Amino acid sequence: MATLQPFLEKITAKLNSWTVKTLSFAGKVTLVSSGVYGMVNFWSSVFTLPKRFYEKVDSLCSGFLWKNSTRSASGARVSWASICKPKKEGGLGIRRLEEFQKSYWIISDSQRFSPTVRSMIRIRAEAAEFLRCSIGDGRTARFWHDFWTDLGPLIEAFGRRGPRDLRIALDAPVSAAVSEGEWRLPPARSEVAETLQVVLTTMEPPTLQRGNDVRTNLPNPSSLLSVADLLALPQVVSSTGLPVVLKLLLQSIVYCLWRERNSRIFAGSSISEAGVVAQVDRLLRDRLISLPSLSSSHRSLLQVYFALNHPP
Repeated sequence: MATLQPFLEKITAKLNSWTVKTLSFAGKVTLVSSGVYGMVNFWSSVFTLPKRFYEKVDSLCSGFLWKNSTRSASGARVSWASICKPKKEGGLGIRRLEEFQKSYWIISDSQRFSPTVRSMIRIRAEAAEFLRCSIGDGRTARFWHDFWTDLGPLIEAFGRRGPRDLRIALDAPVSAAVSEGEWRLPPARSEVAETLQVVLTTMEPPTLQRGNDVRTNLPNPSSLLSVADLLALPQVVSSTGLPVVLKLLLQSIVYCLWRERNSRIFAGSSISEAGVVAQVDRLLRDRLISLPSLSSSHRSLLQVYFALNHPP
């Protein structure tokens, strides 16, 4: 926790600032759910934070909410667990920080989540079909949720009692089922457990020598793979300025498609394919015209782009 002290001090400073002393209760809730938890959400995407850190932040926020102080929340009128329930269940809709630790495959749907997150949770079953894994060291493939045996995602075969029966955590990697280079599972107590043990006898246990786990059946974005292959061609790598132009072209295409997607969903408006192409072209020209050539003896990046559109 000592290494995380600067983070805690930053949160404490925000909660103890004189500008928040006059906030109403609703204002405090907004500060906690949007300000403080937004900071923690960002840190969680960058660092692996321990459970104790989340408990400490919850304690600071609880004290601030009820006592206007971060020292203690003793005497609070309502438990923090109740505060973090959805509004429809009598809570304030604040998301519990422990949920930041949970895997996409474990977390349950909740009214607190945005429509985008809830829609992602609802398609977990469909997403699992695209997560077949070829086991290498077993460190990244998930034992219960990835499609790494012929039985499919094991959580579907075993049900919720699976982690308890096999004594393997719900978010554990495949390597958790291996000890001293051998598969190690408790004695089978069900037919499906017996089937799994039979299947494992046909599979080599994961080892470091086998390299990383490989997801073999992810949807293939052929256009992106084609661009990646194109960028790796010797004639492209050796051409001054061409790799830069192609990378910027890919970024521009992705951005314009994303913007068009949002326009169709949220504004109900759309443009034609030719219109999107024109947007990409205009965006790339505006960007390249501001960039100098890589050397005085070579063409400018804008000239390289024009040569792509009108090859000799």
